Amino acid sequence: MKKSRDEIALILALATGSSVREAAALSGFSERTAHRRIGEPGFQQRVSSTRDELWGKAVGKLASVAATAVTTLEELLGCDDAKVRLGAARAILAVSPQLRECIEHERRLTELEAQHAGEK
Repeated sequence: MKKSRDEIALILALATGSSVREAAALSGFSERTAHRRIGEPGFQQRVSSTRDELWGKAVGKLASVAATAVTTLEELLGCDDAKVRLGAARAILAVSPQLRECIEHERRLTELEAQHAGEK
């Protein structure tokens, strides 16, 4: 099914957090039509897929600048100003447990997937 420009605008507006009323206004649909479209089979999946794609792009951008951010924090640890060093240290210590937890979850998920694949 070919999507119209208005439908794409509606999907994008909903995927980025607009209310149905706001999304309808942004896309040129009436609010009633927007509600009807939301009830159509597959429409919510298209909104969800669009949201996932947007998040994927955002995560990709974050990943591309993460190394630079870490280097900056590392450099700030050597700053003469104690407040700057403290701020950098706090930033590193604040994110470190979260990063470790993510790595641990990934490891455990990989193990579970391997176990599940072996059971088939």
